[in-house]
Amino acid sequence: MSEYQHYQFAVDEPLTDEQLAESRALTTRACLTRHSFVNTYGWGDFKGTARMLVETHYDAHL
Repeated sequence: MSEYQHYQFAVDEPLTDEQLAESRALTTRACLTRHSFVNTYGWGDFKGTARMLVETHYDAHL
């Protein structure tokens, strides 16, 4: 059984190429830019953890 999951992150300063690649490695379905990450799951799970992304890449998580 799956659950609805929505992940949205934002950052003030643009991500580096390395940070962008690390974020992309977590999911290929996200709408990913140097300033934001948005992904919705209706089936399956996010492979990363929101806490880790806020600690290492992004300034905010919704």
